[in-house]
Amino acid sequence: MELNLLAVLAAAVGGYIVGALWYSPLLFMKTWCEVSGVNPEETMTNPLKTYGTTFLLTLIGALVLAVLLGLSRRCCLQSRCRCWSAVV
Repeated sequence: MELNLLAVLAAAVGGYIVGALWYSPLLFMKTWCEVSGVNPEETMTNPLKTYGTTFLLTLIGALVLAVLLGLSRRCCLQSRCRCWSAVV
């Protein structure tokens, strides 16, 4: 099975950007802070660790999704889509 690592990286960067916009003041930051009890005025103790961990987890999620889709494609080609339910 071959993976397109550039596509995985692009998916991770895209997911990270969507997440950054989602929790930004442009969209839902105020509502999220109220519901979760977070004070937006407090500064993060280690932003590099927070953002780095977030990107790493997004990258892992994109990689897992690429592997699952690759396995389902190979399975569908071999058994005419009978294995798709095992992946889902």
